[in-house]
Amino acid sequence: MSWYEEEAHVPDQAVEAQKSVPRVLLLALSYRPPDRVVSYARNLRKLGVEVDLIVADQRSGEDLEFGPGVRVHPLMRDERRHPVRRLEWLLIRRGPEAVIALARRASRRSRRLDAALSVVERGHSRAAEVVHGRLFMPFYRQLRPWILARSARNTLAGIEVGAADRIVAGDISAVTLGWRLARRHPDVVATTALDTEPYADLAPSG
Repeated sequence: MSWYEEEAHVPDQAVEAQKSVPRVLLLALSYRPPDRVVSYARNLRKLGVEVDLIVADQRSGEDLEFGPGVRVHPLMRDERRHPVRRLEWLLIRRGPEAVIALARRASRRSRRLDAALSVVERGHSRAAEVVHGRLFMPFYRQLRPWILARSARNTLAGIEVGAADRIVAGDISAVTLGWRLARRHPDVVATTALDTEPYADLAPSG
């Protein structure tokens, strides 16, 4: 059974009560929420809509100021500490660096070997950058939306998704999670449109 099929059932009356105040679940899972998403959240608040903003990790939500009515929920404490990222760091960075450090300690009395290790160290540093940027990151970018979607279970456990009016995937990284939530909550509008028109009648007159 998938995580989105395990969510506790909330009685219809409780859901309807929560829906008395318009609420949008806004997903922004880029490394930092795009400006258009931040503006959308602020515009919703001006209209009186409550917003739950889901971001990738705590760093993603730093320095974002919305005021009351916008709750920011990070999926992870630090995405860099996810097992996939840590494994890459161990294999590409930490492992070779540890081997070089051991060899350097053993070569303290040999200037030639020490000089050779300096060349190896510089070569490894350049190679690690290439592997990270050209091989790992393109692969990780494809995998990342699924990693983030799976990481959402604990965060969303404290949010009644079914009581929201809309689920909005604000960037490409959020589409996978938005799709999963849409399947789990077919009665909630799910979209990628940053549209305030559905709440235009809430705008103060005059």
